Amino acid sequence: MHGINPTKLALGAIALTLGYVVVWLAGPLLLADAPMWLGLPLWFWLSCIVAPIAFCLIAAYWLRERGND
Repeated sequence: MHGINPTKLALGAIALTLGYVVVWLAGPLLLADAPMWLGLPLWFWLSCIVAPIAFCLIAAYWLRERGND
């Protein structure tokens, strides 16, 4: 296993953070007229529940793959 490159790690963290912010903001903007699901708007489920889970999974996969290099 090689050492972790801090520059690549920082760039990856910034990219994931910016991606998360874009997805989080896009939910209410793009899905404002979407139907309700379990009493909450669909954009809530996608931007506040699904987006953080998806980005945590992406980060975990990315870090695991970086460790295998």
